[in-house]
Amino acid sequence: MASIRCKACGKTYDYRKEGFCPKCGAYNRPPRQEWVDAEGTVHYAGQEKECYEEKVCYEEQTRRPKPYIRQHVPKKGIIGAVIAVIVIIIQLNLVRGCVANDFGSIFGGKEELTPNYPDYGWEQEAPAEEIESTAREYAEIGASFYLEDSAFAVASLKADWEEDILTVYVVEGDTYQTFPYLVIVGDDGFEDWNYPYDVSAAVDEHVFVCTYDLSVLEDLTGDTSLIFSGFDKEVAVPVDLAQW
Repeated sequence: MASIRCKACGKTYDYRKEGFCPKCGAYNRPPRQEWVDAEGTVHYAGQEKECYEEKVCYEEQTRRPKPYIRQHVPKKGIIGAVIAVIVIIIQLNLVRGCVANDFGSIFGGKEELTPNYPDYGWEQEAPAEEIESTAREYAEIGASFYLEDSAFAVASLKADWEEDILTVYVVEGDTYQTFPYLVIVGDDGFEDWNYPYDVSAAVDEHVFVCTYDLSVLEDLTGDTSLIFSGFDKEVAVPVDLAQW
């Protein structure tokens, strides 16, 4: 009988059959049974288990071996051949330099061995000729003038400030045709050239109606002209927009 005495009430009971004291219900920890074997190891009863399962470790079998990197080491014969080639090249360069010096001394020095390069004309070239500006002539409204052997005239014009348009009636000949630019000169002298946005033919086949957009012009206080352009000259017809 594995008996134990209750520390609470003093009753003795079998702790294998009764987990608690049958009298007061207190729990009493059973005493440990231990023994020492011949080797001096302490054993406790009911706390050691024997395992009969044989364990095998396969870690070494599954581990991948490290790759073997083979280093290329040139053979002694190849190294010797490379060194011999380098030495031969150096000797040839030295011999070539000596031969060049000898020939230079024989034929009058190093100046004779200087290659005769062609003359590329490195002297300073003459400046380009200045392009002459196109000659400009002037004509009045209603007066005829000639441009490229063809007669032209500004018959009349009219400015509509409500629509911001300028209508110009131009009479042209048969041999050469061109339509005038509306040019305004600013205070800085810069000329603002504006081509007509619409050109139509009138009843007469020699009369054309040129329409200009005045809304795109920033400054209308400068000198204003209608300029006809030719190959060798241009003709300007002054226009005073302030009178309209």
